[in-house]
Amino acid sequence: MKRYLRQYKFRNMLVITLTVIMSFLQISTNLINAFALDELIKLHMGNFLKWYVLFGIIWLVYLAIMRITDVQQQIVIQKMSTAIRHDISVNISHLSYLDFHKNPTNVYSSEYTNDLNMIEQAGFTNFFASIESISSVIFSIFALLTIHYSLIVTVIIMSMILLSVPSFFSGKLQEANIAVTKANGKFLGQVTDVLDGFNVLFSSGLNKLIVSKIEAQSHKLEEVKVDSIRKQTNIEVIITFFNVLAQFMIIVQTGILACLKLIPVGALGGTGGLAGAVFNGLGQLGNNIMQIKSVQPIFEKFHLNNYKAEVPTPIDGLHRGIKLTNITYSIGQHNVFKNLNVEFESGKKYALVGPSGSGKSTLLNIINSRIDSYDGEVTYDGINYNKLNADNIRDNMVYIDQNPYIFNETLRDNITLGLNYSDEDLQNAIASSSLQELVYSLPQGLDTILGKEGSNLSGGEKQRITLARGLITGKKIILMDESTSALDKDTALDIENTLVTHPKITLIMITHHLHESIASRLDNIIDITKVNNID
Repeated sequence: MKRYLRQYKFRNMLVITLTVIMSFLQISTNLINAFALDELIKLHMGNFLKWYVLFGIIWLVYLAIMRITDVQQQIVIQKMSTAIRHDISVNISHLSYLDFHKNPTNVYSSEYTNDLNMIEQAGFTNFFASIESISSVIFSIFALLTIHYSLIVTVIIMSMILLSVPSFFSGKLQEANIAVTKANGKFLGQVTDVLDGFNVLFSSGLNKLIVSKIEAQSHKLEEVKVDSIRKQTNIEVIITFFNVLAQFMIIVQTGILACLKLIPVGALGGTGGLAGAVFNGLGQLGNNIMQIKSVQPIFEKFHLNNYKAEVPTPIDGLHRGIKLTNITYSIGQHNVFKNLNVEFESGKKYALVGPSGSGKSTLLNIINSRIDSYDGEVTYDGINYNKLNADNIRDNMVYIDQNPYIFNETLRDNITLGLNYSDEDLQNAIASSSLQELVYSLPQGLDTILGKEGSNLSGGEKQRITLARGLITGKKIILMDESTSALDKDTALDIENTLVTHPKITLIMITHHLHESIASRLDNIIDITKVNNID
C-alpha cells in the first residue's frame, strides 16, 4: 500500500493537511465550549456570546474544508485504485501462457472488483481516518494539558490499554478478510460458470438450477461475511468499553479538580469532549490499523512486481526455418512428446495430422512460445528460443485458434484489435477470410458492436473474424489450429487455397479434414505419431 501512497504523495499530502486542519478546528470548539461555559457561570453574557460567535465561524470553516477534503480524498483514492488496476494488468500480461491458465478468469476478475473494493474501504479510507484520529488525539492532549497536567497521566495510562487491545485481534481479522476475499472469488466463479452454461440448462429444462446453484454459493458467502463482521464487532465492543471507561475517569477527575478549585468549573464543558476525542481517536486508530494490516495479504496475493520495460532485439522475419530437436514434454504423468524431431522451412506449407490427443495443438503452442517447459531445443533461423524474447517470436507469427474469441467491441475492432491498419489492409483481410457477407448484413457494418463473445454470431462467422484478425497483421508465419472447422466446405477450401498458394507465407495447419486439392499443394504432411517417439 505504501508504494501507491508514495506514488501520489503530493495529492495525499494535500488531503492529510486538510484533515489535520479539520481536526484542529474540531478540537478547538471543545475549548471554546469550556471558555463559554465558564463565562456563563460568571454571568458574563457578552463574553459568552462572543465565544459562541467564534464557535459558529469555526464550524462554517470546518464544513467548507470538509467538503473539499472529502472530494480530494476520493480523487486520490480512485487514482491509487487505477494505479493498482494498472499494476494487476501488467502483472497478468507478464504471466506465461501456462501460468495464466492455472486459474479461471473469474479469479483475475475478482482482483479488479472485490479485492480492490476491500483495499479502498479497509485500506485507503482507513489510512486517512487514522490521520484524523492521530491529529485529534494530539490536539486534544495539548488542550487537556492547558486545563491541568494531571489529566495527561490518566490519558497516558488509558491510552496504553486502548492501543494494546487491537494487537491481540489483528491476526484473526486478517484471516477473516482473506476468507471474505476467497469467498467473493468463489461466488463470482459460480455465477460466471452457471450463467455461461445458460444455453445448456435452458435446453435441458433445468432453469431452476440457475437459482439453486447461485443461491447455495451465496449462502456460503453470507456465512463468511457474517463471521467476518462478528469478529470485527467483538473487537469494537471491547475497544468501546475501555473507551467509555476512560472518558468516565477523565470527567470524574475534572470534577474533583474543580471541587478542589484547581481548575474552573467551566472546564467540565470541555474535558468531556476532549477526553472523548482522545479515547475515541485512539479506539478508532486501533481499528484503523487493524483494517489497514488486514489488506496487506491481498497485496501479497497480487504478487505485484516492478517490471522494467524491455527493449527486445527485433527478429527480422523467418529466413531459414524453425527446427525442433529432441523435444520431450509431459503434462503431469502423461508424456506428450519424447525426442520429437521436426523442421519447418521458411515459405513452405505444412499440415499436421494425427489422432486427437496426439499433441498437435501442443506442438503449435511450443512453436508459438506459449509453452517453454520442455526438454530439447527449438531454434528460429538457427537461434535457440532460449536466447530470443518470447514476445518477439510471437510478433512474427499469427496463431489462429480453434476456439475463436469475440470481444464486446465493433467488428472493426475485433479484426484490428485496436491497432491502426489502412482501409486497404482491412478490406484485403475481409476478402481473404470471406467476411464480406457478414459485414453487409450487420446494421452498422464494420462499426456494429458484436456483443459479449459474439453471442449472435455462428461458429463459422466467428472463425472468419478470427482469420481476418490474423491475416490483417501481414505476418508471414501462420499457425492454424482447426481454424476452418466451422466453415462450410467451399468457404474453407477458398481460404485454405489462398494461404497455401501465398508464396511468402510459412503455413503450419492442423486439420482433421484435409481435402485432396489442398493436400496436393502442401510441401509436407506430417503425421505427428511418426515424428514422436512415444512407446
